[in-house]
Order: sequence, then C-alpha cells, then structure tokens
Amino acid sequence: MQIPPQDPWDGLYRFVMFDIPERKKLAREVFRGKLVQLGFKKIQYSVWRHQYPCQREIEFLVHLYGIAGYVDVVEGKKIS
Repeated sequence: MQIPPQDPWDGLYRFVMFDIPERKKLAREVFRGKLVQLGFKKIQYSVWRHQYPCQREIEFLVHLYGIAGYVDVVEGKKIS
C-alpha cells in the first residue's frame, strides 16, 4: 500500500489522530507501524501528519484492524 503524491500539492495536511484502548494494544502498535511505512510524520504519540490525501488508505486499515471509532482523519492548512 502506498499513498500517491499529489502534483501540484493542494497545501493541505492530513492528520490522523487516534485513542485506541489498551485492550486493542496489538492493533494500535501495528497501525502505528503502518503509518510509519506510509510516510506519516509523528506530531505526538497518537497524532500523525501526511501531506497527501490518504482517507481511503486509513479507512482500509481501520476496518482491517477493527479500530473503527478510535481513529479520526482531519485536513488542515498550516498558517504562514
């Protein structure tokens, strides 16, 4: 799985935020590893950022690991 680059970039960042409970610790760790593999940058332990659209990929992972309801994706611009 890859997140394709967007040319030209739309100037939006995609933030993935999660609060996955301890009882799903393995899913949380695997999900975090997948974010790294997809090129996300860690902002905080449970807040990650990517500059290209990734909704479809994140939705796939959320359903695959059974963590729906614990993960949010938000788009936003950096204020210059």
